Amino acid sequence: MKYKQDLEHAIAYFEKSVHLSSNPSTALANLADAYVRDDRMDEAKEAYEKSLALDANNSLVNHNYAHILRHHFEAYEDAIVYYQKAIECDPYSLVSYQGLRSLYAYDLHDPRRGVEVLVEALSYFKQEGLLLEIANIYDFELNEYEEATHYYECVLSMNPNNLLALNALAYLNVEIFKNYLSALDYYLRVLEVDNHTPSTYVNIGHLYFYHLADYKEAKHYYLKADELIRQRQLSVKYAGELYYNLGILYENYLGDDYHAIEAYEKAVSYGQDKNSEKKLLRLYEKTPQRIQ
Repeated sequence: MKYKQDLEHAIAYFEKSVHLSSNPSTALANLADAYVRDDRMDEAKEAYEKSLALDANNSLVNHNYAHILRHHFEAYEDAIVYYQKAIECDPYSLVSYQGLRSLYAYDLHDPRRGVEVLVEALSYFKQEGLLLEIANIYDFELNEYEEATHYYECVLSMNPNNLLALNALAYLNVEIFKNYLSALDYYLRVLEVDNHTPSTYVNIGHLYFYHLADYKEAKHYYLKADELIRQRQLSVKYAGELYYNLGILYENYLGDDYHAIEAYEKAVSYGQDKNSEKKLLRLYEKTPQRIQ
């Protein structure tokens, strides 16, 4: 109630100041903002238009007008014009780039044009977060992995320890580019920054197990993940695969049925893993003394 009363007083004050102020464009902009907060959008729209008629080069007013055109009137093409004008008046208005990008991506379903807006902003903002946002759009929305890689690398040029960029580049090199040694390098760099996350050791173990055929190294990293999981009593969704792979390593490549059974048992304990169950039954038959 108090907020509503304060808002009504503010509107009354700004309505008077429009006629009394030596700078009516600012008074009109303030009045428009107050109308928006009171959800009087038609009146806000009229006040913004009058303010801009007096001062067309006010970046903030252009941005705020674009915002209500987009969100309340769904006048997307008009909103684009005013976002662009806001940027033209103040190229350092990052919020206007973000608003325009969001409009393209989510209202007009044109993520490519949206990311191009953010790339334009890089001329004025060399920010780690902005670079990462651009990289993520190319990666997850546009599936343009070369471009994504370029911008992830730009992130690392600003902050070599950015874990999001390092993990993304490792993943892309495994799943997209099939460059497993490069992926390994990125994962090892992740460990230099954070050596307490089991999933990193699991991912390195997978690299050695599935792609590099180095089973001793795979075992080493899987066991390190196992150690961290047990130390921190973590419940992790990838534990079943971790222990199943350990069982395969022990059984088929290292000739150690005892530890294979132990690993398969852990895999089964994390869920209904039919493959591990089958492996266990066969090994129990082979080494019955293990279950006496």
